[in-house]
Amino acid sequence: MSRYIPEGFSLTVLCYNFHILSQLYKQENLNIIIAGGYYHKRDFMFECKEAVDLIKRLRASKMFVSASGIHEKLGLTCAYPHEIATKRASIDSALKKILIADSSKFGQVRPGHFAQLAEMDEIITDSDLTKEWQERIAIQGIVLHLV
Repeated sequence: MSRYIPEGFSLTVLCYNFHILSQLYKQENLNIIIAGGYYHKRDFMFECKEAVDLIKRLRASKMFVSASGIHEKLGLTCAYPHEIATKRASIDSALKKILIADSSKFGQVRPGHFAQLAEMDEIITDSDLTKEWQERIAIQGIVLHLV
């Protein structure tokens, strides 16, 4: 998502991922807040208690979050336990919550639970999402974008 932010767009971004930071740091009109800490090479994520505290003190109009697993009953999950507190704090600090995940993540479960599907306001995924999942999402009143 971060690579699609147009040049010259004025925006403040709270970031806890090195990959996203590397795509944004050259854009002059962006204000970037880094929630730093320990760097996890496997998922390019920064994480520590102080970063989570920073996120909890800030507010965002929109929050984009990814998930490694999306299950009807077990909710949104991530691959690594160190992601949980950061993702949870980000969700709690945002007005609008937008899940970005490819269709292969639906029906999957990973070790770290960080949210329920119903907490999301919108979902962005690919057009291979099954009709069954599209119906589940619609029933919960979540806006679905198939790209």
